[in-house]
Amino acid sequence: MRRAPTAVLSIAVAWVGWCAAADAAFTVPDSFTVASARGPRPPSAAVNESGASLTAYLVDGAVQVRERSAAGVLSAPQSLPLGGEAFSATAALDDAGNALVGVDTAAGPMAFVRPAGGTFGPAQQLGGRETGISSLAMDGAGNAAAVLTEYLAVNTTRLLLRLRPAAGVFARATVLSRGDAGAQLAFDGAGGLAVAVVDQPASQFQSGRRLAVRTGTVAGGVGKELVLARTRGQERIDSAHPAIDAQGRVQVAYDLSRDTVRSPFRSVRLATVTQGGTSSRTRVLARGGAYDSQIATRAGRTAVAWASISPTQAGISVSLCTASGRCERSQRVSAPERGFSLSTDRSRPVAGATEARSSQPLLRVSRRGDVGVVWLSSPDFGPATALAAIRARGATRFDGPDPVSPLGSDATPGQPVWTTNGALLAPFRSGTTIALAQRAGPAAVPRPKDRSAPKLKLTTPTAADLNAGTLTSRVSCSEPCAIVSRAVIVVGNDIAKPTNDEPELAAPGRPVVISLPLQRTQRPKLTAGQRPVRGRLRVSVVDRLGNATTGETQVCIPRRRDC
Repeated sequence: MRRAPTAVLSIAVAWVGWCAAADAAFTVPDSFTVASARGPRPPSAAVNESGASLTAYLVDGAVQVRERSAAGVLSAPQSLPLGGEAFSATAALDDAGNALVGVDTAAGPMAFVRPAGGTFGPAQQLGGRETGISSLAMDGAGNAAAVLTEYLAVNTTRLLLRLRPAAGVFARATVLSRGDAGAQLAFDGAGGLAVAVVDQPASQFQSGRRLAVRTGTVAGGVGKELVLARTRGQERIDSAHPAIDAQGRVQVAYDLSRDTVRSPFRSVRLATVTQGGTSSRTRVLARGGAYDSQIATRAGRTAVAWASISPTQAGISVSLCTASGRCERSQRVSAPERGFSLSTDRSRPVAGATEARSSQPLLRVSRRGDVGVVWLSSPDFGPATALAAIRARGATRFDGPDPVSPLGSDATPGQPVWTTNGALLAPFRSGTTIALAQRAGPAAVPRPKDRSAPKLKLTTPTAADLNAGTLTSRVSCSEPCAIVSRAVIVVGNDIAKPTNDEPELAAPGRPVVISLPLQRTQRPKLTAGQRPVRGRLRVSVVDRLGNATTGETQVCIPRRRDC
């Protein structure tokens, strides 16, 4: 498969305990660290409903795997016999503990299978050298499917599907599409599956994209495609995700966009395949700036989540629907915080505040119909946080949001999983660490959303510190917060460089001392003249939920006259 050369550094693996719990709702008892991992893909982690997890990661072009049992016992690392360099690895785990790892190598994609309690066997070749794994999935019963992209010539590809029944081998490939295409998989838990394909015709004289779905079983293969949507001109279908329930009913959530100079447009839509699979109905769930849609279905309940950059609906929203495609009004579970509070002498607030942007929603429906959604909250400055919200079956609104990852961890969330005892597991990756947060289940009474920014207090730098060449201030927060940006602003003289270093953590009663060295090139300008130079120290902080505040305090640099 054609790939750009990528440097892979060696890594060391160790168990560490994450010092801080994410919150009273979610706890992070321990984490799996892959130190100095810099592979072409981040480590892949899979979690099953019993709470066990499987992690696959790269070591100098080789693939190693480790499993953590539901009781928290970590296995020794095991290397997979590749016979060549690996580019990426994808892990999958069923409820019984059977494992599957798909690996892209220089010799082509391979699959490694391990029975519960056993070891990984020899590789099964999935494709040739010009083929790569687009997606790999396994259901709770051990049935698996792989979507492969085969590169035939310049700008010419072919999308293939290979199916594997539980305890079996991968069958011969089925051609899903020719041309520029992508596909996503969904299982119903009983051997049935749905494949949503978004493709563009291979002919350069044809324009637009189309969305099609194919259904079937792992044992019998997939049937004919049903076209759900077509686009022309400047419209395009950006992504599509299918869902199939235990009765074989299929729904597909997809993003439709139109890029024009005067009227950019994004929407999220839900296509429901009618009984018999011969036609479909489409419903628009969100307009304006909606994107990044995801879908999950179980227990007669379908949940669709998406992100939005619309001024009135910015953040993450979720809509609950029936299998027939009737949906209730969407609920926004996250939104950027725009206000802030500043409390200190000789300080003044800044007009506006740093906003947190929410994206990448992932969701899952439990056996009883509870809905859990996890997403990424990224402030303009500082570390990203994984957040989650839960809506219990029978409740009218979501509880939360709650932080999944510890403050300052700069985390990226993974697919959440509901366990058999009703707990929500939410994996996340922070740098080279993979951790598993857990929450007991939905709250009895949903709590109101906390969208208030932390109150920030700054001390004014002293003249003695400034004369020594360093600007020093003590920063306090009304709640645990991370200091994500600091800068000094003086009209006509930049006396200190803005910094966005590793975030420093502050808590009530435990202020943090920050120091900014003065620029030597500016010191002659600052010492010349009679009157003192006045400026502002600007500090930005963010709390565990992504609410952010920017505050300022005065800075006075004495010259021949005191401040």
